[in-house]
Amino acid sequence: MDEKLDNGMTRVWAIWNYVEAIILVAAGVLACVFCNNEGLQGIFSYAIGGFAILDGVLRFLMIVSNYKKSQENMMLISAFEITIGIVIIMLEAQNKGFFVGMAIQFVSIFLISLGGLFLTYSIILIACKRVVKLTMPILEIVFAAILIGLGIFVLVAYYKDETVMKAVVMISMGIIIAIIGGAIAVITTINLLKKKKSAQVNDAPLGKKGSVVEVKAEEKPVVAEPVEPDVIDASSEEPKALEHKEDSEAE
Repeated sequence: MDEKLDNGMTRVWAIWNYVEAIILVAAGVLACVFCNNEGLQGIFSYAIGGFAILDGVLRFLMIVSNYKKSQENMMLISAFEITIGIVIIMLEAQNKGFFVGMAIQFVSIFLISLGGLFLTYSIILIACKRVVKLTMPILEIVFAAILIGLGIFVLVAYYKDETVMKAVVMISMGIIIAIIGGAIAVITTINLLKKKKSAQVNDAPLGKKGSVVEVKAEEKPVVAEPVEPDVIDASSEEPKALEHKEDSEAE
């Protein structure tokens, strides 16, 4: 029963991943094509929130079916996804276009924060003389400057021309989401093939699960071992013969 439930939940999860991949790819393409459509931006936000909620509910169903052993971690992930989905839908309903604007600000602040951390870390390494060569710290400083500059540019461009920046973000998010959808489909296919191959390997030496196949050892022909003849040491017997002859003559 456990094996049937395991296979059933694996099949359900795989189907959901394929459906999610198809919808994400389609949503990514639509986001790129209709990047200036404000109505589509709202639908896009609701779709992402709905996906987060549905994915969290499906994870919870897997917990209930005991498909996953680490229930605490799965429960936290499920609650987090459901919460994020509900918050996105509620905020989008209260303020149209909120999700795209929030995504722009999140990305810009994330880039600035990441660049600041890289910059600080590289300066500390150089100041404390923890590195022999300065090549990597200098490259990290350049990379940090690029990240900070890009984050500031995105933030300024958003507040300067919100419409154009939203269109740019919609195109970027569409490309990213389409790539994620394709990656989900590929990863799901690889996992299914690995599980199928593993099941075939496990069932190969066994007829049915739980039945043991008796393997008879090959009978080897019995070969008689050669008998070594007793070797008489002539040198050791000759002195004894001479000694016996001398005794007889003396008598």
